[in-house]
Amino acid sequence: MSERPAANCCERSVEQVLTGLLPGSTTAPVQCTVCERQFQDGADLVVYAQRCVDGGVWELPRVYCRSCFAGVEPTLGVWEAVVTARLGSMLIPTGRTHRPCLTEVGVRTLSGPSEG
Repeated sequence: MSERPAANCCERSVEQVLTGLLPGSTTAPVQCTVCERQFQDGADLVVYAQRCVDGGVWELPRVYCRSCFAGVEPTLGVWEAVVTARLGSMLIPTGRTHRPCLTEVGVRTLSGPSEG
């Protein structure tokens, strides 16, 4: 594993940056990439996150049940993290609604852009 990247220009940790992010689509329910089980608030997740070297935005393209996650291989040119998290809910007061978000984020693995 490589040194932990600066998650953004403010030097926050990967855990801090990923906490509160929306896993998946804004309109579809959050579900496992493998078995398609829909997650409810409080569900334990494994999330694959990636960030291009020249980009500052972390993306969350895949979400897994803990039992479905089989691991990932590092990709050259990309910061990647596999994290455990709990699915939470964030209130959006202007829309009088809520949306799912990541809480209790913990890094399982982190690979740098030179690995892969």
